[in-house]
Amino acid sequence: MKQEKPILIYRIDEKKKSVIYLRCTNNKNLLESISAITLKEISFDELLRDAFDFNKEYPNTLTIAALKAGCTLGEGQTKMRAYFSEFMPNNNFFSFYYKDYFPEFFVSENRKVYKKTFKSLLKTTEIELQGQNEPSIITKRVCYLTNPKNFVEWDKNKFKTTKVSYERIIVHNEKYNDSFSIADDCLELFFYDFYYTLHKNGLHICKCMNCQKYFTGLIGVEYCKEKKCQNKAKAEYEKNRRRQPYNAQIAEVDSYIGDQRDRLKRATHKAPKKLAQFEAEAQKAHDDIRKKIKEYREGGRDPQDAEMKSYIANLKYDLSTFVDNLIEEYKKEEHDTKL
Repeated sequence: MKQEKPILIYRIDEKKKSVIYLRCTNNKNLLESISAITLKEISFDELLRDAFDFNKEYPNTLTIAALKAGCTLGEGQTKMRAYFSEFMPNNNFFSFYYKDYFPEFFVSENRKVYKKTFKSLLKTTEIELQGQNEPSIITKRVCYLTNPKNFVEWDKNKFKTTKVSYERIIVHNEKYNDSFSIADDCLELFFYDFYYTLHKNGLHICKCMNCQKYFTGLIGVEYCKEKKCQNKAKAEYEKNRRRQPYNAQIAEVDSYIGDQRDRLKRATHKAPKKLAQFEAEAQKAHDDIRKKIKEYREGGRDPQDAEMKSYIANLKYDLSTFVDNLIEEYKKEEHDTKL
């Protein structure tokens, strides 16, 4: 029995930076009841990563599946579909669609696929087609659409005038009463929509400095929205901030205040009275260094000069001496209490 051709129905949500979609077969009865089917959603970033991952494996996967299945009439289609499922994971947005599209496309009446060259899964592979070159054109087109270099071209606004024609379908259910697009067979119209949406919203293709994954963001953004990557971004920002002129001296004193606070807590078992006395003195040191730095900034002076170094050394000495005295007082009070 002939396999129904797969189709992709989609709507791009620019505000949420996601694509609402449905993959199904081009079956009249199914399309008439499509409003009752639950639609899925994928973020721009997830879609982008799937495209990159798919493009890495797709050319070799396509060739190997075709060669391994034999691509002869009859059982060739079933075998090729099975091999596509083996090589192309279902959790990838594009491979899930293409694994159903290509077996049907390549295995049709009076068409045979022959091996021209086959070196290895990781090296160059080609398909030579007898009688027609349509599959070869489609194959190259899909490679282009999902190629990372193509993303960069669109990212730099290198557009060519392209006339496209869309088919639409109205999805009406509890969540949607909206017009959805129906993608063409190789998803070219979908890619045009996606790329142009990025361009229109000023989004660029970025690579996260932490996890090395690709994501969409404004130009100059270096970290994606993953929690661990955002934490890394905050840590880097704080590190750079502390290294900036004038900030480094403030950070040095603030860090020393924290160290002395910890020392007092350990020695006095967090005695509330002693900690309260310390906080008053610490606040004075906190304010003094900022006042001094303000004078330097307004005067355009070098914050690393001898006078500043001496000033910070005296602040540290006074604070350390104050903590020593608090600890001695605490020990004496503890001793008197036991008598």
